[in-house]
Parts: sequence; C-alpha cells; structure tokens
Amino acid sequence: MTARSEYDVVVVGAGFGGSSCAALLAKRGLKVLLLDKNAKAGGKAIAISKKGFTYTAWVVITAPIQGNMFEVVLKELGMENRVELVAPDPKGGAIYKNSKGKYVPMPEMPPDSVMD
Repeated sequence: MTARSEYDVVVVGAGFGGSSCAALLAKRGLKVLLLDKNAKAGGKAIAISKKGFTYTAWVVITAPIQGNMFEVVLKELGMENRVELVAPDPKGGAIYKNSKGKYVPMPEMPPDSVMD
C-alpha cells in the first residue's frame, strides 16, 4: 500500500505550522502523515542540551504571546491547559525556569560586571 492510498493528506515539515496544520486536519477526521527531515519535530523551536544545560530556542518572529495563533490553535485542539505560554519582553531578552518552576526574566548584568 502506498502513502497515497493510506493517507488523505501528507504534511512535510513538523515545525509549528506543519504540526498545527496536521493536528487540525486530523481533528477534522482526515488521515494525516506528518514528515520532517529531522529526528524530532519542532522546526526552529528546539531544545539543545549539552553538559547539563538546556537551551531552548524559539522562532523570533512568532514568539508565543497571548492572543496569537498559538493560543487559537491550542484552544481549537483542546490543549490550552497543557502548554504554558510565556510572553517575552517586547524589547527582547531571555527567560529561564527558576527553582520553583516559574518562568522569569533573566536578570541583566550590571555594566560594571563586564570584564575587558
């Protein structure tokens, strides 16, 4: 049997767009095959772990904030309580998960702390 006869839709790319599209189509009853060139889904939203540290990258232009398409898709899929959306500072910066499990802004380094 071929993919053409087993699936109604084949979505290539398992980033935010492809994954959202595949999930919404499946919710509507279509048989969907989601493919990606990488071993893990996520596209540009990846977590890199090295030497005990984990760095999570997001697609800059689509950072998750309230009222955007992330929220709309999560609600449509009934998953809005499974994901915590954290709004970044509009000026940029970094956030991290503290020891209490809360996402907080990374403190800025005082100007005099930088070594020449």
